[in-house]
Amino acid sequence: MSESIKNYRCAIYTRKSHEEGLEQAFNSLDAQRDAGASYIQSQKTWQLSPHFIQSEAKHFGVNNAYEKPEELGVDRWLGLIAARQHARTATCVIDCGTAITIDVITQHGEHQGGLILTGLGLMHSSLIKNTDALTEKTDENEFHILATNTYSAIHAGAIYSVTATLEQIINDECINPRP
Repeated sequence: MSESIKNYRCAIYTRKSHEEGLEQAFNSLDAQRDAGASYIQSQKTWQLSPHFIQSEAKHFGVNNAYEKPEELGVDRWLGLIAARQHARTATCVIDCGTAITIDVITQHGEHQGGLILTGLGLMHSSLIKNTDALTEKTDENEFHILATNTYSAIHAGAIYSVTATLEQIINDECINPRP
């Protein structure tokens, strides 16, 4: 009896959140991509050849709303494709990281557009870096929504900024998508 061959799907996604260290050869996006591809190809039982996805005008049942489709970040494009494959309903795709991205797709696979917000970490570090008399060093590490210390005030402000925006976009677009 022959050994069954497993089918695998995998994605290689490389990105940079900042420029620091990218001048080093092993940190470049190309080096990251090549390392991922080499690993996949080394897995002989997978019988895969990497295919690199780029944002397109239309593919996988999704119509990209961008005037220049290649300018939509591939992370957002893949999120839209995954949402479309998972559910055939209007969906709001939210990805939280260094930045927070929000994209809306209709039940017919029509990307409606999206937003990019500053992530929680960047909000915090931006205030620390660009505001006088705030530092990362603090003895105040208790978090309270109604802030009674600087630590809590920064975190509560960032959290409320993000959650209010998410709530508003969900109410505005995901529940009532454009026709």
